[in-house]
Amino acid sequence: MYLRKLIDAFLNFPLRTKLILSFLVVIILGGILSLTLGTRLEHNTILSLAQAKVRHDLASAWMVYNEKLSDIGDIIRSNSSRESIQRALIHYEKEILAKYLGRVREDFNLDVLTLTDAKGKVVFRTSQPEIWGDDQSEDSLVRRALTGEIVSATQIIPRKELLKEGKSLAERAYLKFVPTP
Repeated sequence: MYLRKLIDAFLNFPLRTKLILSFLVVIILGGILSLTLGTRLEHNTILSLAQAKVRHDLASAWMVYNEKLSDIGDIIRSNSSRESIQRALIHYEKEILAKYLGRVREDFNLDVLTLTDAKGKVVFRTSQPEIWGDDQSEDSLVRRALTGEIVSATQIIPRKELLKEGKSLAERAYLKFVPTP
């Protein structure tokens, strides 16, 4: 009923008023439609650009990470073939091992650099040389290294094992896991 009265009132307006009102309705509806579509398009574009940036940044981070692992592998490979280190290992000259391997660990900013024998027993630990003789053969990375593979990786290590490498490393490695929604 109300709509019918509104239409009758519109039809009784002069032609000029009808044209102006018609154009205003078309312009307002067109503006609302354009605004809605534009906002949705802009939102989708921004969202897809953000997702693409995150994918790109993650790919870059993986490249840097893999390059760092490759560098560590090269460091281990080149230093394990040094005659001075091999000689010190054969004669078990702890001071020379501490000097050379400690320098390697510091120069290349390695958190852990530990030398084991062919069975996986720790022969020398650069961070705490006084702690040695423990069996690391059950560690997956050590097990791979015992097969002759040069291994560099990231690994979650229990606090008990980290303490063998030093209290400061165990403290730096501590992470509090926060649940995310």
